[in-house]
Amino acid sequence: MNAHTHPPANSALNLKHGEDGVIVELRGDESQILALMQLGFTPGTTISRRQAGAFGDPISYSVRGTRVALRRDEAVCLIL
Repeated sequence: MNAHTHPPANSALNLKHGEDGVIVELRGDESQILALMQLGFTPGTTISRRQAGAFGDPISYSVRGTRVALRRDEAVCLIL
């Protein structure tokens, strides 16, 4: 994601604190998708947004009973 593009409205980046969503798709290059899947972010999985850093990056999500911090450019790959 760069300054000239907007994240999809249905990405994990747009979840509010405490809000849940179900992953329906992962977008990005193959290495990004593989890394996210290895962390447990797979289609059909429910995630919940938890905390964010002082400047909104990184963002903490609960996934499969674990908290994982993602950068904004990673969170935007998770389509809900």
